[in-house]
Amino acid sequence: MEPDHYLFRFGYTWPSELLRIGNRLDLDLLEDSEMIFIGARSNREALEMGGEFAECFIRRLYGVEAYSWKELGFASWIDSDEETLRYARDNSVPTISSNADIESMADVLANHHRKVAQQDGTSNGLTPVRWP
Repeated sequence: MEPDHYLFRFGYTWPSELLRIGNRLDLDLLEDSEMIFIGARSNREALEMGGEFAECFIRRLYGVEAYSWKELGFASWIDSDEETLRYARDNSVPTISSNADIESMADVLANHHRKVAQQDGTSNGLTPVRWP
């Protein structure tokens, strides 16, 4: 039986912004978001695998000691809005179907973000920082 595909979305922010504000009360104002399709048997399984992906993505994007996505309690959800799903399909949002896919896809997505940041001139925010 083929797994269903869920659109997992999650928030995160640059470590430099977290250090700058030093206050989690403003965290929502600074959140970026990302999305990935997850092949899973249930919504719960997709959320769990998505959380593992988000944690790995942050380590790959900002460095091993940047911060823990899980510990800071960023938002995450399964998006079922038809317009958002259409956007995700039309823009080739990647899919992971097992835990074995997490690290390789996190590398791909983090490298894509680095390239975009370099093109936009915002790559200084991607400098690895040591989280206190």
